Amino acid sequence: MRRCLVLITLLVCYACGTPQGGPAMAPAPAPPAEAESPALVTWHFLREKYDRDGDGRITSDEYTRSRAGFRRLDADRDEVVSVADFDPRWDGKPRSESRFQYGLGGPEVGDPAPEFELSTTAGKRLSLASLRAERPVALVFGSFT
Repeated sequence: MRRCLVLITLLVCYACGTPQGGPAMAPAPAPPAEAESPALVTWHFLREKYDRDGDGRITSDEYTRSRAGFRRLDADRDEVVSVADFDPRWDGKPRSESRFQYGLGGPEVGDPAPEFELSTTAGKRLSLASLRAERPVALVFGSFT
């Protein structure tokens, strides 16, 4: 009787396609694809938008934006923008000159604001000192980042 049960179990497992009665073997998951670097994402975007002849290179005639922008993208200065310009082993030279200088930092939380005066839309002058004792004042500054 016991042999019969083992034989039936093996036949059922064989019919179901599982090896020796064990759990069904799922295919191994594919290794996660490495995320593309931001530089390559940028290259794919530019190629799709500007490479009109599909040769994998963007010439200055194909690039419809500024000449200065084209020069910034052409890292190896070969007069075409290609995937080589976005190589992660790139020499590290900046693609453009930084126009912003970093200072010594800004005020800390709780530091008093410097005195200043502005013109209102009604043509009057408004100073920060005139508001200090009157009501709470919040100064919000923008950021270039």
